[in-house]
Amino acid sequence: MLNRRSLRIKIMQSLYATERHKEAYHEIARNNIASRFSVDPNSMEEQNKEELQLQKKEALQAFDLIFDNKEIKLSDYPEATQTALTDEQLTFQNEVSAKEDAALRELIEESDRLAASYVKVLFLLVEWRDLIIAEWNKAIGSGKDLGGGFRNLDKNPFINALEENAELIAVRKKNKLNWDTETLQDWFRKIVRKDEEYINYSSKPEPTLEDHLFIINYLFKKIFFKNEIIEGYMEANDLGWTENHGILKSMVVKTIKTFNPDDSSVQVIRLSPNWDEDKEFFIKLYKETVKNSDQLEEIIASRSKNWDVERIAATDLVILKMATAEMMHFPSIPVKVTINEYIEICKLYSTPKSKQYVNGILDVLSTELTKEGLIKKSGRGLLDNK
Repeated sequence: MLNRRSLRIKIMQSLYATERHKEAYHEIARNNIASRFSVDPNSMEEQNKEELQLQKKEALQAFDLIFDNKEIKLSDYPEATQTALTDEQLTFQNEVSAKEDAALRELIEESDRLAASYVKVLFLLVEWRDLIIAEWNKAIGSGKDLGGGFRNLDKNPFINALEENAELIAVRKKNKLNWDTETLQDWFRKIVRKDEEYINYSSKPEPTLEDHLFIINYLFKKIFFKNEIIEGYMEANDLGWTENHGILKSMVVKTIKTFNPDDSSVQVIRLSPNWDEDKEFFIKLYKETVKNSDQLEEIIASRSKNWDVERIAATDLVILKMATAEMMHFPSIPVKVTINEYIEICKLYSTPKSKQYVNGILDVLSTELTKEGLIKKSGRGLLDNK
């Protein structure tokens, strides 16, 4: 399931991608500025190439200073340069703002898609069973001998319980969560039907509840979430599959464990035990990091005397900004929890040396910002805020 660390990772990845887009927009803006001071071959007026080159150089240097959050006095520049800087800075800001808004929407939509994918994966067995029964009936009608391998899924109480769960059915219907029929048939014929465990299950005259639940676990754990053919298909058709594979597997396995043989029911597993709170957490963390990005970078730079902020790896800078924003704007989360979480993220996504200097910078930041009153903890956050 989704936990706070996985949410932090998703935000970190999104912010990192946004930073790369900023660099791309910056380069586009520089090209636009340069074109304003290039010689126009179609102009009927005489053009001073040397003067244009100087104006272009001056305008690009000024724009780079603005991009690096350095202050400039616009009135010190010629009118043409002022116009170029104003226009391109506005366009740049609009592009970045639109990208940041889109990234947040994507984060929210991704969580919705993940919840829908969970339901779709569960109903894979329902559709599989229906296809199997249809093929079995067709074969019987035509007098063909299929040689076994089709029985017992139609009797499986877990599959039947999925069909009777109103919440799962509603999500499936709302999102039109259906599998491609030919793909499911292909998987069954080439993978499942030849599997020894499935052959053993399908050949039992009267499978026990243990047999039914074993094969459900087996089909998901050993086939759907493990087979290379199925994995390749899912990766090609779901951009978030590689990252969400483990989360979906955990949710499906937990659903199987909730099966109650007394009333043939299953429980719907949430993305997290307190999804409403967790969703609020990741939206706020994203917004606070984006909104205060320049301030956070200044805070990090001014308190990292032994580290040059411009030489910090891009991933680490995003991690440091997020961690600082979390320490400053989430009073109920203890400082030690925040630091430990981001060190663990460093281990997974950054350079081998990142853990050491990210830990060092965050230790300094937590101490100094607490003294300055920029970090204030309350409730649970007070427990180890020392």
